[in-house]
Amino acid sequence: MKKGVTSELIKMFVHENDPHLIGVVMVDLIEIGEPAIIPLIKALKWGNKGATLLNIVAVLVKIGLKAQLPLIYALKDHNKYKRAGAALALGGIGNQKAVPFLIKALNDDKSIVRQNAARALGEIGDVSGLGPLVSKAKDGEANVRTNVAFALGNFNISISVQTLINMLNDIDPEVQQIAAESLGRLGDSEALGGLEVALLKSKYEWLADSITGAIKQIKIRKVNL
Repeated sequence: MKKGVTSELIKMFVHENDPHLIGVVMVDLIEIGEPAIIPLIKALKWGNKGATLLNIVAVLVKIGLKAQLPLIYALKDHNKYKRAGAALALGGIGNQKAVPFLIKALNDDKSIVRQNAARALGEIGDVSGLGPLVSKAKDGEANVRTNVAFALGNFNISISVQTLINMLNDIDPEVQQIAAESLGRLGDSEALGGLEVALLKSKYEWLADSITGAIKQIKIRKVNL
């Protein structure tokens, strides 16, 4: 397909509000494949426009490994939305070769990049990313810590469980919630004591519900072992 057609499709993709038309354009861009990769990555700069970033990421993930190298280069772009979108797409593609670059992105000066790098490392699940994730459990931004807590739920290893137990004491209740839910997914009975203490301290019904759910998950798994 001609370059001009690809450019027009991406313009529609970024500026269109009709969900049906956006879906049609996404399918067309996926079919175009490799020639659409660089224009799509350039369009990530519009990532502050609602769902635009997530839609572009979804297309790049569908295109797959052919997009990986350009996405790795995009992690160094001056635009924070390009870096953030690239991190998210690399996580969706799920190839371990991206892990060292995502680890570096955990130290980006923009929290949106750090949070997406954390989520991506969790999605890939390579153990080499675990230590760097643990080191970000005390990041200064709650949205980063929330994504670290979610990512650690994909590593059923003692240090991950212990870090999540510690995160139940985070100052931000949403971080506590995600830490509890991740512990529930992991199902390690070591977390029961910490969860029960967190339940007693909880000041919010929605948080208490998540902690209770995690406790039930662990107890059910314990019975079934």
